[in-house]
Parts: sequence; structure tokens; C-alpha cells
Amino acid sequence: MRGKIVFIGKAAVVPVNFNPPAKRRPDDQVKTQFDAVNPTPAPGRGGNPQPPTDPLRYSPNEANAKVDAMLLAGGALVRVNDAARGDGIIVAQQHRGYDPSTAVPTVILRNDDFGRVERLMGDGLDVKLDFEITNHVYPEGKTSYNTIGEIPGSDKASEVVMLGGHLDSWHGGTGATDNAIGCSIMMEAAHLIQASGVKPRRTIRVALWSGEEEGLLGSLAYVKAHFGSAEEPKPEFSKLDAYFNVDSGTGRIRGATVVWAS
Repeated sequence: MRGKIVFIGKAAVVPVNFNPPAKRRPDDQVKTQFDAVNPTPAPGRGGNPQPPTDPLRYSPNEANAKVDAMLLAGGALVRVNDAARGDGIIVAQQHRGYDPSTAVPTVILRNDDFGRVERLMGDGLDVKLDFEITNHVYPEGKTSYNTIGEIPGSDKASEVVMLGGHLDSWHGGTGATDNAIGCSIMMEAAHLIQASGVKPRRTIRVALWSGEEEGLLGSLAYVKAHFGSAEEPKPEFSKLDAYFNVDSGTGRIRGATVVWAS
């Protein structure tokens, strides 16, 4: 495979679908999800039970790491993955290791295009692809800059309620859905509190994180500096009462999930 562009796997077979795309989850589905008596996990939110791990098979991440290592050792030029979605949709994710030295340049191709190349090669035709890929690595850029603002509390000012979003938008997102929308919601929440004249008892602190898409760098650095950990807490650790985060895209907020992190 030295000097070659390598397609990984066969093209996914995407069934024809004539149903119009859903634009909004129906209210009854959302109400079921947040039913306190019999909650139903939201689709695509990690609520579905995971199948038992097969010790004789690699996990997807392990398999991808093996493929990356094989391509590097074999001198491949480019790795091409099938987007495996209909309607020309491409889902492009970051490399799990955040280390460009562990993988060759990787391209996500539309399912239609991936399948066409596969069929042409299956017919014995010579297929040539031309990629111009320019990546920049900034090893000196190790400082993450968060933006913090707060409304001081009154009699319980030492206790903090935090609102958060992240400044760096997802490169595969549409517009500023992920996550300038979250930042704007949290900033507007603080603005409404100020404009209403309400004097909160606890301090309301808005944090707009940087480096989130590169590995949660900004928020991890802030937590380490201010709160520490459960094992080695700092004085502020016990003063954080709640943290609200919006990273779910546009549209009216119709519910919230609670995440317990130990």
C-alpha cells in the first residue's frame, strides 16, 4: 500500500428513504424521556445498553488504532473512510488520540462517492484521486484561554452556580450550532438576571471554555486550578452548588439531564 490511497472497508448499504427528515423531536417523546417514574433514554445520547464486551474482538477504537498503525507502517498516503450516511451527509470527527503522528491524513467521503469508487475498482477500472491536504500543528500553543464573568451573590456569595458553553465551534458543525449557541444562551441568561434587577444570593458565574474540541483543555485546566478533585479537593470544591451546560444545538430547551461525575 506504499504511496497509495487506501479505502477502509466496503461501502455501507444505505436503504432508500422517502420519508421527510424530522425537524424536531415530538413533545410526547421528550416527555417520556424525562418521566421521573419510567424514564426512556434519549436516542443517540448513550442511554442504550451496551452489548457485552467480546474478549476475542477489538473494540472500534482498538480496531481503528490497528488500522492506523498498519497504514503508517505500510507507507500509505491517505486513509479514506465511508461516511455511511444517506443524503450526502458527512460526519467528520476528530482523531481520538489528538496526535497526528499516529495516523496518516484521513478523509471522510460521501457514501455515494465511496461506493462509486468501490464499484469502479470492482469493474477493473483505474481510479485516480487527487487530494490537497494542508494541516498545521502548533506545539507551542499550549495555553488555553477561558472567558469568565460573574454576578456576585449576596449573603451566600461564596457559593457558586456556574453556567457554561465552549468558545471553539465544532469544525464539522453547521454554522455555530456547536457551540456558539450555548455561549449565547448562557450570556443571555446572565443578562436577563442583571436586567431584571434580581439580586441572587449565590454568585452566578458564566464560563466560556476554550480548547473544548481539542480534549476539554480549558475546562479541565479551570477545574484543576479552582476545584481540584474529589480525592484532593481545593477550598472552592465544596462551594460549587451546580453547573449548567448547553451543548445540544439550537431550539427551545425542553428538558435537562443530570450527569454525576466522580
